[in-house]
Amino acid sequence: MLNNDTVVTRGWLSALVRHLSENPSLGLVGPVTNAIANEARVETGYRRLADLSRWAAEWTREHDGETFEIATLAFFCAAMRREVFESVGPLDERFGIGMFEDGDYCRRVRAAGLEIRCARDAFVHHWQMASFRRMSREAYLALYEENRRLFEEKWGQVSV
Repeated sequence: MLNNDTVVTRGWLSALVRHLSENPSLGLVGPVTNAIANEARVETGYRRLADLSRWAAEWTREHDGETFEIATLAFFCAAMRREVFESVGPLDERFGIGMFEDGDYCRRVRAAGLEIRCARDAFVHHWQMASFRRMSREAYLALYEENRRLFEEKWGQVSV
């Protein structure tokens, strides 16, 4: 899965595929990024997209082979094997255009006995919330609250 508000860097996909190939217990894997609200966010050394490629090449080379466990992999960019998708199923359409669908899917992957990891050797620039910025603040908050309610109905209360 790859959102439309991303800029990929050289080797991002091959790194994710390599981790999936090397670890049969891995259900989901995603890259580190510049903008996300969890531990997949890393401090970057670029300010302009023109400098992204050079910085990302150095970063990924320094972190070759490194992954870490992550509670919720944000679906701006995530990879899985076909067998995982066939076992876990598609995204829950109750979440509509987004928010909480990734947390739901991560819980379903874990319930299937699989790991979720973030790869330090894959970097994808994320503009974060590009589609949601088109919504009014009121519409965004209403969607957030509705999807949070749906998530809690399914899994129990969300800890903030």
